[in-house]
Amino acid sequence: MPHASELQFQKIASGDSVPLIQGRIFCSSRDPQKEAQAWLLHQKTSDFETQSSICLLGLGAGFHLDLLLEKTNLSMIHVIELHAELIENWKCQNFHALSRVDFCQSLEESTPLVLEFRPSWGGNEKFYHDLSQKLRQATAQHLQQEADQRGLKELSSALSSHLKSNFELTVKDVVQVFSLENQSQEARLWRTLREFVK
Repeated sequence: MPHASELQFQKIASGDSVPLIQGRIFCSSRDPQKEAQAWLLHQKTSDFETQSSICLLGLGAGFHLDLLLEKTNLSMIHVIELHAELIENWKCQNFHALSRVDFCQSLEESTPLVLEFRPSWGGNEKFYHDLSQKLRQATAQHLQQEADQRGLKELSSALSSHLKSNFELTVKDVVQVFSLENQSQEARLWRTLREFVK
């Protein structure tokens, strides 16, 4: 983790002052306010109405967190951020909202709603990606259990093989499990999905 002395601020074209650590800005370098608004628009706002708390992966400059606090009635937002300096900077500017925000470096339990702010993941993508999968119960093990419950035998088999290896499983890997002659609904679904991830 960087030392507090490595946190600096830079004024950008939009007029905002954004934090930098080792020369890296954890948000848009042009207009972080607009980036945060676009990010919020892409979230399922209906989910906010049914949840009292969520998990947010990545703080960055915090503009997206500010919008979540302003636009939702969430009682608690668990923010996972690895840079203590970014947390302290946000807390100093938003002390009035501290009762609705819990900063941590991990969560042990799964949570129904995990939001990812990927621009703030710089240099820690694998950590955040793996944690996101764990919290959303989207690991290969959880997916295999789900496939078993739904009777998706070939997918379950592919996931089982994956669990025995150290390789990351992709959609292309799963598609290769199905022979070309296999025209089951399951096989066709995976082939269609592969077209979207080329």
